[in-house]
Amino acid sequence: MITSSIYNPPIDFGNGPVSEGFPFWDDCDKDDIYIIKANGVGEYNEGATKCDPADPQTEAFTWALKSNNTILTISETTGGVSVGVDYEILQLDATTLKLKFTFDNAGVSQTITETYTRK
Repeated sequence: MITSSIYNPPIDFGNGPVSEGFPFWDDCDKDDIYIIKANGVGEYNEGATKCDPADPQTEAFTWALKSNNTILTISETTGGVSVGVDYEILQLDATTLKLKFTFDNAGVSQTITETYTRK
């Protein structure tokens, strides 16, 4: 489960810029579960509460390690289109997975560092 989402530069959720965004997430997003299986497949689970009751409870994704196991690529199919995102692995141990990715956010280079904690 995700337990932290750090934004650099900070993002304004309506009450001024914040670096740690996870507290501002909806409760229905905070309980989501990501299951990474050993065979290159994974499962996203909406958890106990769903933001939209019409959404499926689970969705499949694939994953692969690249660049000497320093990059985790997560791929999913949305609307018939497969999209992959590369995450830099900052920490990986028995209880914690910390990933970083950078993207263009309206002309600003935005970096998000997410921490997942094993439950």
